[in-house]
Amino acid sequence: MGEVWAADDMELRRRVAVKVVLVGQGAAALMSDRLRREAENAARLQHPGITVVHDIGEQDGQPFFVMELLNGTDFATILAQHPHGLAVGRVLDVGAAVADGLGCAHRRGVLHRDIKPANLMELAEGGVKICDFGISRSMDATGQLTAAGGMMATPAYTAPEQYEGRPADARSDLYAFGCTLYALLAGVPPFVGDTLPALMRQHLMVDPLPPSRGRPGYPPELDQLVLWLLAKDPARRPGSADEVAQRFRALAGAAARPQVPVPQFAQPVPAAQAGPPAGGGPAPAPPMAPPVGGTMPPPARRGVGRRAFLVGGLVLVGGAAAAGAVYVTTDVFRGSDATVLSGHTDEVNSVVFSPDGRTLATGSLDGNVRLWDVAAERSVAVLDDYPDAVEAVAYSPDGKLLAAGGAGGTVQFWDTGSRRGAGALKRDAHQIRALAFSQRGGLLASGGDVGAPAHGLGASAELWNLAKRRVVGEVGNPTWPAESVAFSPDGTILATAGGRVPLVLWDVAAGRRIVELEGHGDGTLAVAFSPDGKTLATGHVDNKVRLWKLT
Repeated sequence: MGEVWAADDMELRRRVAVKVVLVGQGAAALMSDRLRREAENAARLQHPGITVVHDIGEQDGQPFFVMELLNGTDFATILAQHPHGLAVGRVLDVGAAVADGLGCAHRRGVLHRDIKPANLMELAEGGVKICDFGISRSMDATGQLTAAGGMMATPAYTAPEQYEGRPADARSDLYAFGCTLYALLAGVPPFVGDTLPALMRQHLMVDPLPPSRGRPGYPPELDQLVLWLLAKDPARRPGSADEVAQRFRALAGAAARPQVPVPQFAQPVPAAQAGPPAGGGPAPAPPMAPPVGGTMPPPARRGVGRRAFLVGGLVLVGGAAAAGAVYVTTDVFRGSDATVLSGHTDEVNSVVFSPDGRTLATGSLDGNVRLWDVAAERSVAVLDDYPDAVEAVAYSPDGKLLAAGGAGGTVQFWDTGSRRGAGALKRDAHQIRALAFSQRGGLLASGGDVGAPAHGLGASAELWNLAKRRVVGEVGNPTWPAESVAFSPDGTILATAGGRVPLVLWDVAAGRRIVELEGHGDGTLAVAFSPDGKTLATGHVDNKVRLWKLT
């Protein structure tokens, strides 16, 4: 129906979205009048779950809306990445938010008339917004962009009474909302068909199957609520969106959503075996917790076993094992069923989990750090304070501080509780490629083009005292930027690595080289200490992972 542009409001100095409505010249005058009235109605809907309409205008005979610019992803895109539907807990949260927004609009006499996944936006900072209030109603009034027979809205989400040509009301929005919820749960709307008559027949005459079919573990009350919204007779649907919102909040409060426990390797890793475990099959994957209160188990594991290296509870996957390395065969890892998290607009080259495992932080060349809810598999915040491309992110051991570095040559901090900036360490004209917090002692190591003194061998890194916010040590050779840095658990040793340069361990207190580890191939790109500090794991450009025993 039109084009949407990102724009700058030059008077109020804000970013906005401008939707240009494409209509024929003969309908332009009528459209402008209708759109203005609808814009006035939509502008009155001041609700956190409804997109704000700022203004309306006309350019060369084409009407346009000025709206708030949203940073997020619409649910049609999200469903394309989750073709079998979303987790029940996530749908419960979305359902409550959308029902609240619809309730606000309906109380003010404003209908949406085109509720569908593409018109719901999940915001990067958290929350859901309903988009395009009032626009579809205006388009219907001009006879533009309607389906056969003048029927308005999207056929797969259209209420039976609209197919019959009867006036739409708030209960028609609720039916479309039910179709949308069905799609979020099952991956497809309740009725699908290649032609409009096929869809019409189903919406008018066929009872939908429960959305839970094929996916056990749903709370039965959720099936009942969705099917209630999909009643053919408007009089048999819920009385209001507010009532639906209350039902969703009750379901969300009652649903138990436990985290799947992370397997702990309490026993020592057994010696390397010449072949697979007894019985000839792969070692079994850790048992999964049974579904409770609607939490869905993951799909069945597929594919052959792959090698994984176990180091004090840490699992490392590599292309090949170094001589004498300890390994077990496991089928925990799958390469074909990865969940895709979209939002960055350029390469993502740094990822780190929070210490509690609930949040994933990612850094990108687009200059943003994004925070993702691991369980819900969605973005919950965008931190855009960094001045340039982000190449490294790191959490403090207590999880209260998040650091990012990159092409801006600055280390930027955020308080993870408030998600607001918490200061910066500025090193002009340098590039940060790696960051690591010490487990104790309040130190931060930054690797990259950091201008460390020429100590001969080793990639360059700086040591910062976080309390004093200044450099207290420098190691390495400035011509060799560190691409990975890691502290030993007790904070006394720093490992630095970089492509095609020596792998070196440094004495943190003295700032001197302890040893260069030889036999590391053409270069070391990643380093990590085991929790007990007795083993160093390294990743290399020769496609190998090496385990070094430290004494």
